[in-house]
Amino acid sequence: MTTIKLGNLSISQFEERTKVKLSAKDVKWLNEHRQQSARAINDDEFHIFDIPFRFICGLEIYEDLLKMLRKYNFSKSTPFGIQRVHNEHT
Repeated sequence: MTTIKLGNLSISQFEERTKVKLSAKDVKWLNEHRQQSARAINDDEFHIFDIPFRFICGLEIYEDLLKMLRKYNFSKSTPFGIQRVHNEHT
């Protein structure tokens, strides 16, 4: 079964969608690791899809991404997911 994934959200679009303001330090880190293309995600990169609303990220960055995002209260935001991938095409 093939899952359709759409969108390429920027960090500012992620903030708008979740209505959560991230610190400048975290925005910088996210921008440094964000991958424009979801075709191949390296272990230290991630991509944000609009539909379904989720991060896909490399194995190496997964724990750091979780730790950073857990600092914020997303309880009133649109739910999103985080999925680990290992250099696979999406």
